[in-house]
Amino acid sequence: MNQMTGIENKEKGFHLKRLDTNSIKENKSEIRLFLVERNEISKLPYFLEYYRRIGVNRFFVVDDKSSDGSREYLLKQDDCHIFEPSNTFKESRAGVDWQNFLLDTYGTGHWTIVADADELLIYPHIENVTLPDLCRYLDKEGSMALFGFLLDMYPQKDLTTATYESGKPFFETCPYFDSEYFFRKIGTFSSPIHELPRVRVVGGPRVRLFYPLQNKTSILSRLLNTAIIKICDRLKFIKGDKPHYAPALIKMPLVKWGAEVERLSNHVISVPAGSKISSLTGAIMHFKFFADFHEKAISEVNRGVHFGGSLEYKRYLKHTKKNSHMVLYYEGSRKFEGSGSLLKEGLIRSNESFDLYATKLETTQ
Repeated sequence: MNQMTGIENKEKGFHLKRLDTNSIKENKSEIRLFLVERNEISKLPYFLEYYRRIGVNRFFVVDDKSSDGSREYLLKQDDCHIFEPSNTFKESRAGVDWQNFLLDTYGTGHWTIVADADELLIYPHIENVTLPDLCRYLDKEGSMALFGFLLDMYPQKDLTTATYESGKPFFETCPYFDSEYFFRKIGTFSSPIHELPRVRVVGGPRVRLFYPLQNKTSILSRLLNTAIIKICDRLKFIKGDKPHYAPALIKMPLVKWGAEVERLSNHVISVPAGSKISSLTGAIMHFKFFADFHEKAISEVNRGVHFGGSLEYKRYLKHTKKNSHMVLYYEGSRKFEGSGSLLKEGLIRSNESFDLYATKLETTQ
């Protein structure tokens, strides 16, 4: 299939119809972002602005049947390339097949970002170090990926007060985050060595409020929780909110894409043996908790396209029905005031070499 009209994945049995006519120049220095979105018109203007500002050159977007003007808005952007899938979100493994196909077609040899419309990548010294600067550093140290985790952001008052005005920085509506997260390294016995990341993360407001049993990190607690989930999974008569794993908080948001790289899920990638991941770490600031959180949960439960028939959203809906004025803020909350606030809490990590690199860049600006 001509790439001006679309690309076809014969192995998976779907095609992505290309809707834009913007030219795509072959330039390996470009940093490219890949996005799957549906009805995100309110978030898209700031999302694009943020990533353009830190150094993304081009956006590849799968629009999953938007009806709110998102597609029309994206088609007006000179640096965006829009694709319409022939199969469904569920059939594509929550968009993972779409992402891999676009990454293989347009991302090979590039530094790439995969993000949702409510996710903003942040890393140490982002105020002075652009994405091209960061990628040059990663290339120099021989790393092909940067680890990040989902850092949920929320308002100080109850969720109904967090009305987001399109085009405004997400931080203005939801400036707070939890300071307590636990990072647990996993060994090669859990999964093949070529899977990254080798870390699991527990914590944040979603676990604290919606999955409190999984906030316990002892081995006994984890084993008991796993047993309960497996038993309940076999009980098919349970149709509503049944025990299940909290959504994974890990992600590999920034990857130098290559022929042997694959996204196994939205959270885990497969890489060639011996691939190096940087000792630097970042975070994906996640802006799920705007005032429309309850309505979003209703919509996703009705669609039922996410894991287990949208079990995660069934859990959210159960809680927001009981308490529509839910407050996520607590004594462990911290206000976001730049990358330094995350470094201070130990949620992202730098090193002496990168600190020196950032200082040199600052003095030359």
